[in-house]
Amino acid sequence: MQSNIEPTYTARLRSRRMEVEKTLGHLSTERHQVESNTEWLNETAYKRRITLLDRVTAWYRSEMAQIDKALNRVKDKRYGFCVACHKPIGMEHLELSPESEYCPSCQSLQEH
Repeated sequence: MQSNIEPTYTARLRSRRMEVEKTLGHLSTERHQVESNTEWLNETAYKRRITLLDRVTAWYRSEMAQIDKALNRVKDKRYGFCVACHKPIGMEHLELSPESEYCPSCQSLQEH
């Protein structure tokens, strides 16, 4: 990837990582409040709330892992290249998803 483009994506990745980290903190606080609340009307509502919080937390942790992998690729000078075919990932694809590991062709293969 061209060296003048990489800092833009690195800044976006770091910014998004901070947002995700903040959101995970809020989710943790919310889960603690739910667990501390002894006035639930019924056990089912409590379990549904905990399940929802766990799923959302898992989704954000997965996003955080993808961002961290992308930042490691930046550090290793491999950012912007597909981890499967090693061809450059198009800028339009990185613009939509700066943490992308795969070019659109290889991503399609990964999903099937």
